[in-house]
Amino acid sequence: MRAIPTLVLLAVFAATDATAQSAKQLIGTWRLVEIKGGDGKADPNRGARPSGLIYYDAHGNMAAQIMPDRPRAKYAVAQPTPEEAKAAITGYTAYFGTYTVDEEKKTVTYKIVSSSFPNWEGEAQTRVIDTLTDEEFGNTNPNVAGGRGSASNRYKRVK
Repeated sequence: MRAIPTLVLLAVFAATDATAQSAKQLIGTWRLVEIKGGDGKADPNRGARPSGLIYYDAHGNMAAQIMPDRPRAKYAVAQPTPEEAKAAITGYTAYFGTYTVDEEKKTVTYKIVSSSFPNWEGEAQTRVIDTLTDEEFGNTNPNVAGGRGSASNRYKRVK
């Protein structure tokens, strides 16, 4: 009689440990290596060499910034031309909030608190974890803004 509850508890603890291990492996700072659209090509809004960081802490908080590959500007920071201002912001994304990992589904879900794109605020966005090792993290967003397809990001751990 007692064996069944014990087995159920062991199964629950094992699943929790696996999820916790995956979440622990994600903790840290990751530098963006590449972004590819669903067609395998570079994202036209971000250029060939975008840069960025994504950060996960042990308390379930996350923050991300992605900067597009853009030309250098000739303006003073407070006085861009309309073209330079557009180039500086087009393709730039920043957001922060909390995250949870679902080991079974191999996903990470962000609950976005604030974003450079205000329509994301309050959203839950899920990414499929393609790769997660001590050195590399890859994910796919299966529903890029407005259903434009998918995008895959690849990161290397910052040491």
